Amino acid sequence: MRSRHISATMSALAAVGLLVGGFRWARPPLLENPEVANVPHFPAAARPIVADTISLAAQDIADNDPFRLSNEPATVRYDAHADGAAIAAAPAILPSTPAPRPALVLRAIIGGPPWQAVIDGLPGQPPGTIVSAGTEVEHLRIASITRDSVVITGADTTWTLRFNPTP
Repeated sequence: MRSRHISATMSALAAVGLLVGGFRWARPPLLENPEVANVPHFPAAARPIVADTISLAAQDIADNDPFRLSNEPATVRYDAHADGAAIAAAPAILPSTPAPRPALVLRAIIGGPPWQAVIDGLPGQPPGTIVSAGTEVEHLRIASITRDSVVITGADTTWTLRFNPTP
């Protein structure tokens, strides 16, 4: 008898819960303050941009450069290797001074006749540049490539690049 009483009570509570849930779902909740309702706000139409706006903004940025108070170029060239130490002005390179010789390194030789080579240190080229015989890079010319060496000629120097023998 007691279980029948508990079962009836649970059924009545479930029916009341379903009835309240149905009313809440069918009707929107009542707001205490309707002015605070979350109504989307649509902005006014976009204003047209004046033709000089961008150029005026660019000029304003250039005039008020926050990174250089004097608004003039630096008098000393930046050197990342100096690590913040004072740097003297770089000496001018005289026209009679010969260009520094590049440190050329042979990394690989590819293919078969005709051979191609992978070389590091070519001026103006990234490391691992692939070249073939007859290629000219700035003032250097790849004269020949064999299966174990590369001959590079410059204005006054000839390099023969070979692989380093392992000890």
